[in-house]
Amino acid sequence: MHYKTHDFFNFFWHTIRLVPESPRYHTFPSHETDEPFRRATAHIFRLRKDGRGLVVGLWRKTSRTEQEMLMDAMQGRQMDDEEFTEAEKVHIRRNLIRKQVSAENQELLIEALNI
Repeated sequence: MHYKTHDFFNFFWHTIRLVPESPRYHTFPSHETDEPFRRATAHIFRLRKDGRGLVVGLWRKTSRTEQEMLMDAMQGRQMDDEEFTEAEKVHIRRNLIRKQVSAENQELLIEALNI
């Protein structure tokens, strides 16, 4: 899922929709999908019974490439076709081309992400 974060230096926050049965608090890894491809441990708070929540965290700098970020973000998750909108799929493909990712690596990523 892709949420627009609000950043203040390395601190970020955004709202989220959770299932109403989710825990009141949990953590989950977060990966920035645009440069500089930072990562964070997101602290997720369910604020209301209807599932509205708040995510906060601190970005950590990394030296990851876009390919490495995508692989890290996918790790341990079952992806399905509904995960990305068509606009997000186009954005990912354009970024691969703009970053001059080799055709072989593009093919691997496109197959892995099913885009």
